[in-house]
Amino acid sequence: MSGPRTASAASALRLLVAGLGPRTALEVARAVARWLVMQGRKRLLYPQVTFGARTSVDGRCQFGPGVSVGPDSTLMATSMGRQTYCAFRLWAANTTFGPFCAIGPGVISGIGRHPARGFATSHPAFFSPSWPAERGYAVNPFEEHVPVEIGADVWIGANAFISAGVKIGHGAIVGAGAVVTRDVEPYEIVVGVPAKRLRLRFPEEDVRFLLDLRWWDWPDSRLRALGPAFHEVAALRAAVAGAAEETGPSQPDPARGDPP
Repeated sequence: MSGPRTASAASALRLLVAGLGPRTALEVARAVARWLVMQGRKRLLYPQVTFGARTSVDGRCQFGPGVSVGPDSTLMATSMGRQTYCAFRLWAANTTFGPFCAIGPGVISGIGRHPARGFATSHPAFFSPSWPAERGYAVNPFEEHVPVEIGADVWIGANAFISAGVKIGHGAIVGAGAVVTRDVEPYEIVVGVPAKRLRLRFPEEDVRFLLDLRWWDWPDSRLRALGPAFHEVAALRAAVAGAAEETGPSQPDPARGDPP
C-alpha cells in the first residue's frame, strides 16, 4: 500500500539517479543498505548498549549492561564489562575490558603483531594466515593475534596504544599517548613511549583494600548506597565498615568479600 513516505522515497531515488547516474546511485544505495543492516543488527544483538554513529561491531563481541561505544569505533572479538564506556575512534580487537573502564578517544588495543626477531622479514605475506593466499609465500609459525586483558576501573587516556598480549590490572591508569608493551600492575600509573611506571595511585595498603573489596562486582543498590563515599579511599573504608556493622556478624557482607 503506497503512501506519502513511499512517494517521498521514490522521488528521492529519482533525484539520486538523475544527479549521480545509475551506476553511482546503485553503489550509494548499496552502501546505505549495508549501513542500515549494520545498525539494525547492532540494536538486535546488543539492545543494552549505546552506540555512537558509524561504529562497527562484529558478532563475536560481548557487552555488559550500561556500556557506551563512541562514534567511529571499530570492535572485533572484544568484550566490555558493565558501565564501561569509550569516547570516539576506539579500535580494539581480541580485547577484554573489565567493568567501569573509561577509554579515551583514539585508543588502539590488540592490533596484530609482526615478528621483530628471528624472521628475515616482518611482512605478513610470510606468516599470516589472514593474508590473501594468492599474494602470500608461506605461513611460517608465528602468533599474530594475542588477547589483551584489561581489568576493572581502568582509565586509558587519549591515543594510547595497547600492544597485543598485554595485561592491565584493576584500577590502573594509562597516560595519554602511551605505548604499552608490557603488563601493568593493579593501580599502577604508566606514561610515555614505551610506557613506564610513574607511581601507584594509592599507598599499597589502600590498593590491597580496593582489590579485596572488588566494588565493581557490587549490585547497583549497594553502589548507590555507598557511592557518596567514593570520593576518598578512607571515606569508602569507613563507609564499608559502617555498613558491615549495620549488617551484623550473622549476615554475609559482599563488601567484605563474604560468600552469599
